[in-house]
Amino acid sequence: MKKGNGIALSIAAVCIALGAGIITGGTLVAPQGSQMGTAAHVTEEAVPEVPARALAGRKVLIIATPAANRDTVAVIQKQVTAAAGRVTGLITLTPKFTATENDAELSTLITNALPQGIELPTDRDQNSGRLTGVIVGSLAVKPNNPVGDEARSAFMDRLAANGFITQDSFLGKANSAILISGGAANGAAPNSEDGARGVTIAKVGQGLAECKVPTVVAGAAGAEQVNGPLSAARLLTVKGLATVTNANKKSGQANIVLRVTELTQGM
Repeated sequence: MKKGNGIALSIAAVCIALGAGIITGGTLVAPQGSQMGTAAHVTEEAVPEVPARALAGRKVLIIATPAANRDTVAVIQKQVTAAAGRVTGLITLTPKFTATENDAELSTLITNALPQGIELPTDRDQNSGRLTGVIVGSLAVKPNNPVGDEARSAFMDRLAANGFITQDSFLGKANSAILISGGAANGAAPNSEDGARGVTIAKVGQGLAECKVPTVVAGAAGAEQVNGPLSAARLLTVKGLATVTNANKKSGQANIVLRVTELTQGM
């Protein structure tokens, strides 16, 4: 009986070991399967592969908000060029651009500096961020308007001279855009992007998308918090506008390229 018990125990041990192996294998498979989701649901542990020449033919405008990390902006620029895209514009917004107390001044400037052939929206939504996006988008892509390098430069110079964008900002022809915001909302920070400021940033993306410039609004970890730029952008229903989180991480940076690729299919 003792021998039989030993055999039984051995068989039981083998079964337990096999069971443990099966359970362990199942646990390992789950993360692999989770990596097969869409580009919009990629985690930092699963960096998506960007196909070679994914952005071939794309002329990309990059807009950086006051709180956007400059190293992150530089890395995303490299990601665009590595995917065979061209960065044809880089606009850096200043804290004055997003400050609510300057909204009237910015709106007046936009109206007075409106380039010939560009039309502003006439509906009730006259947010200065949206109006800026409409003008920038129109200058970047509309071929039927009598605008060119001079008109683009003149408008950019007006914004820079009045302190709304940095002096080194430039704008060329573009058929897509990436708007890079900062991270967690912090109302006490000088470059805070929460509340109305986050809405103004998101509205820039809306204006671009309305002018047929597909736009990805990206933000670092925390940018999706309530009233931040990403959460504000997600409330907008305009076609051609997408959001990406974790722009300061490899997964988010790869995902930005994939989203631009998706939005510009057929160009």
